[in-house]
Amino acid sequence: MAVFFLRQHDTAPAIQAVLSDERGRIDLTAATEVRFTMWTSAAIKVNRILATINDAKGALVSYSWASRDTDTAGSYNCEWEILWNNGTQQTVPSDMNDTVEILADGDQI
Repeated sequence: MAVFFLRQHDTAPAIQAVLSDERGRIDLTAATEVRFTMWTSAAIKVNRILATINDAKGALVSYSWASRDTDTAGSYNCEWEILWNNGTQQTVPSDMNDTVEILADGDQI
């Protein structure tokens, strides 16, 4: 599980991840797209928004924040959904969710 930190209202840097499963890095060359989702137990904050595949062989993806994505401080679960060219999909991480911590202005890590 990875934890990503940023401040409330910040839109940089983009969130990045190297997607892997129990076999290691996932080669994304056969992926048609990757989508990012972020939520709390109360609501979905970012719902399957298209991410960027920065390095398909290296499994590096990123999502650039919109201002509405980071306007509320809190702890969020997040995941990446890979859509493959054969019509299947795969969610990463598959065993537990990564976390995004949006800190209110003035909060300490």
